[in-house]
Amino acid sequence: MTSALTEYRSVLRKRWRWVAWGVLLTVGATTVFLLLSPPIYRTQATVFVRTPGDVSRVVDGGDSYAQGRAATYAELADSTDLAARVIDDLGLGLAPEALANRIDAANRPGTALIDVDVRAPSPEEAVQTTTVLIAEFATMVRTLEEVPGALQPRAELVVVELPGPPTRIVAWNVPLPTALLAAVLAGLFLGTTAAVVRSIFDHSLHDPRDAARVSGSTLLGSIRDGAPDRVTSNERGLRLRLLPLLRNPSRGVITVTDGSRASATATTARYLARALAVRDSSVVIADLDGQRAHVIDSTEFRTRIRKLRSRYNWVILACPSATNAAALADVSDAIVLTVRQGVTTRRQLRDTAMLLPKSVASAVVFDRGVPPLGDGEETE
Repeated sequence: MTSALTEYRSVLRKRWRWVAWGVLLTVGATTVFLLLSPPIYRTQATVFVRTPGDVSRVVDGGDSYAQGRAATYAELADSTDLAARVIDDLGLGLAPEALANRIDAANRPGTALIDVDVRAPSPEEAVQTTTVLIAEFATMVRTLEEVPGALQPRAELVVVELPGPPTRIVAWNVPLPTALLAAVLAGLFLGTTAAVVRSIFDHSLHDPRDAARVSGSTLLGSIRDGAPDRVTSNERGLRLRLLPLLRNPSRGVITVTDGSRASATATTARYLARALAVRDSSVVIADLDGQRAHVIDSTEFRTRIRKLRSRYNWVILACPSATNAAALADVSDAIVLTVRQGVTTRRQLRDTAMLLPKSVASAVVFDRGVPPLGDGEETE
C-alpha cells in the first residue's frame, strides 16, 4: 500500500463521522424528496416492425427497410397527435403535450425492435396507457404504410412484449432502489471529499507524539473529559511521569495552562490532582481563570501562593492564560501544557511553548475530549 493510500486511510479512520454524516444527509434529502414528490410508475413494452408486403421479397427480406422504419417510428411514438388519440380513447384529463412528455421510445441499434416506455401516476394507468398507446401506434403505422391496391401494408407493428409490471421511479427515471443506492454512493463521495478537504486545511494536533515534538516538552499522557469517580491507570501514569521532572518529588506548585482558545485547563488540573492524591491527599486546586495580569504579578498574590504551599503538599494552579502562566514561573515547579485534540493548532502550541521560560520544567497533557459511548478505562 502506497504512502498516499495509507494517509487517506488514516484520514478516513479519524474522520469517519464526516463520511457517515454525508451518507445520512444525502439519504435523508432523497427520502424527503420522495415523500414530497408524487409517485410515478413506469411500464415497458416492445414492438417489432414487420414487412409483410412486397418489401419482403427483396434480397434481404425487407430487413433494411424494417430497420429504417423502426428508427423513424421510434421518433413518432411520442408525437402529440398519437398522444391525443390515446387521451380520447381513455378520457384522460391531460393535454397532448403532457402525455407526450411521459412517453419514450427507442429503436434498438441494428434491429427492427422499438422499446416503448410510458410513465403515469398510478400502476393501473401506466399499464392502461401503454396498452392503448401500442394499439393506436400500430394503427398509425399501418395507415402510413398502406399502398393503394395492395392487400398488405409495406410495414406493420407486432407486439413482442406486452406491458410489463409497473415499476415506481423517481428522479432521472430510475427505480426507487437505484435512487437510494445512488444517494448512498453520493453521500460516501461527498463525506469522503469533505473529510479529505478538512484534513488538508486542518492544522490542529491529533497525535500526542506530535504535541510533545512541537512543544519540546515531556509527554505525560492522554486524558478524556468526564473522568470516572475512581482513579484510572491513565492517571497513575501521569503521576509516574510527572514526579521525575520535579526537583522535590514529594511537594510543589504545578501551573496548568492552555495555548488554544478553548480552555481545557480545569480538566487537566482535576486529572493531575486525582493522580497526586493517590499517594498524598494534601492537594489543592486554585482556579485563576479571569485573573488579570497585574493581579498575578502582585506581591499579595505571590504571598497567597506561598501560604497555599505551606498548607498543602501539592498546589495546582489552573491558569488558562499562557502569558499569566509564564509570569508564575518563579513560583512554579513545573508548567503543564494542555493540548486539546482537534482544537489546539501547531502554531498555538509553538507560540505558547516559546512564552515559557526554560528554567522551569515543562510537560504536555493531551486532552482527547469527550469519550465515545462504551469507551471506558481500566480502574482500580
